[in-house]
Amino acid sequence: MRFCEYARKKLSSFRKRKPQIRQARKIVFQIHLHWDDQHSSYPFEAGKSLFSLFETAGIEILSDCGGTGTCGLCLVQILAGELPAPNPIERKHLTKTQLAQNIRLACQLSPKQEVSLRILSRRAPVAWRNLKPREVPDFQPNAKALEHWARGTQKPQRLGVAIDLGTTHLCLSLWDLSKGQRLAGRVGLNPQFTFGSDIMTRLAAASTEQTAKAISRITRAAIAEGLKQLVKKANCKLYQIEQLLIVGNTAMLVLLSGRKANQLLDPNYWAQFLDCQPLNTHAWAKNWGLAEGCIIELLPPLAGFVGSDLLAGLLATQLDGQTGGALLVDFGTNSEIALWDGKSLWVTSAAGGPAFEGSGISCGMPAGAGAAWRAEIKAGEKEFSLEVIGKGELKGISGSALVDIIAGLVKTGRLRANGLFHADLAQTGLKLAEKPREIILQKRDIDLFQRAKAAVGAGIVTLLQKSGLQKSALEQIYISGAFGSFLQVESAQQIGLIPELDPGKVKLCGNTALGGCEQQLFAANRQEKAKALKQKIRYFNLAQHPEFESLFFENLFLRPMKWPEGERNEF
Repeated sequence: MRFCEYARKKLSSFRKRKPQIRQARKIVFQIHLHWDDQHSSYPFEAGKSLFSLFETAGIEILSDCGGTGTCGLCLVQILAGELPAPNPIERKHLTKTQLAQNIRLACQLSPKQEVSLRILSRRAPVAWRNLKPREVPDFQPNAKALEHWARGTQKPQRLGVAIDLGTTHLCLSLWDLSKGQRLAGRVGLNPQFTFGSDIMTRLAAASTEQTAKAISRITRAAIAEGLKQLVKKANCKLYQIEQLLIVGNTAMLVLLSGRKANQLLDPNYWAQFLDCQPLNTHAWAKNWGLAEGCIIELLPPLAGFVGSDLLAGLLATQLDGQTGGALLVDFGTNSEIALWDGKSLWVTSAAGGPAFEGSGISCGMPAGAGAAWRAEIKAGEKEFSLEVIGKGELKGISGSALVDIIAGLVKTGRLRANGLFHADLAQTGLKLAEKPREIILQKRDIDLFQRAKAAVGAGIVTLLQKSGLQKSALEQIYISGAFGSFLQVESAQQIGLIPELDPGKVKLCGNTALGGCEQQLFAANRQEKAKALKQKIRYFNLAQHPEFESLFFENLFLRPMKWPEGERNEF
């Protein structure tokens, strides 16, 4: 009995005792990083990926997928140390030559001991810069609009800000509302690229509430920095800003407001109006130091992925006021297309991806200082002459230069219409520069551009087909976006990026989204204008078009765009 009682007490005390979980000892060692002429060492915990180290250390490495392994851009070269053999993802993206040179993908590497490596694909840093006059359409507010803002005030200045929240760039302009003068304009990078270069990757990341809040927070912080840049440039004060109007594609507006990202991932919502208005803009105005009672408004999108940036572009170009057929193509990561046939505005959007902005190309970068914006090759020669923005050293190529290069390669027979390099480039790619950094255009860069071109081309052809517009009736093409500011029309037409039309009838408009947003700053009846325009719009979802796949494959080829045959085909 005594033994049984003793055993019961012992068992009871054991049950009450909290289990002791042995903590695994963290293994920490040094990772030595080299890039350009710099090097540094960082403590690293085993089990994590190198990509996570770059994020923590604030090192901006080229990546479009947020470290998921789908883009193959985060290249590093192992200089010393042992690592596991390349996995299937690395073998898919890297050539045999690259693997032989110990070139790997940072997102796929999880070192277990000290290693030394060189970063091969750092994202080119692009600082805030001035908005150039050629980048935005000319606009002069009418006297009635100015009188509205000048009436009943003794304030020396009443300021308003127009903002184009693009997938790649953030563009802001500061206006004196009572005088109708643009005081300053600034352009910077949209910081959302850390969550992926394309829209769908960012929306997928924002499917969790925590990440959605983080994306909204960094976007608002970037706008706050842009506002500070504006008032500093114009020698004004933040508290003088009384009105702020924002346009963007639907995804950007959703990510800024921090709500309804999941709905854009559902095709059932793509043809519907989506309310993107933030719940508390008063807090935004207060945090940004703006005037008490400052009105912050997001111009609502048209439908699905067709955002208010296209709405602003339609207002800036007055597309529906043209006497003949007119086409507006806003090239970008999310490309938007509008066709006026004399009665209706046919609109759609296409997933252009980051190729047009240069950020998705292994040797690419957005149009800024150090980016090649134009390329030319003469008959019989093999090397391109490049024109660089800012006249400084070459850092990468922009989307417009990429169009020139591809058109030049096709013209000289070194690139086939199907996108395959000639034998002399098949293994090495096209070397564009060796110093200060090696710049090579690779086959996968051509593939990425072809897919972007095919998506936009299919969108253009679909709208032409649905409207029944004859080739002779198309009298004007408007090209907008940062990509469109530098585009060589002949190069674009040669490879089928835009329809063949007299180059004199193709107008490069710059940032029509910002231009239209500026106009709406002064519009007392902006909601009525937008409503009237929407009544003319016929939205078409390419994903639901049965012929989209065949049109996509047809437009993959690097040759002039084929005009669709057949009469108007109603929805």
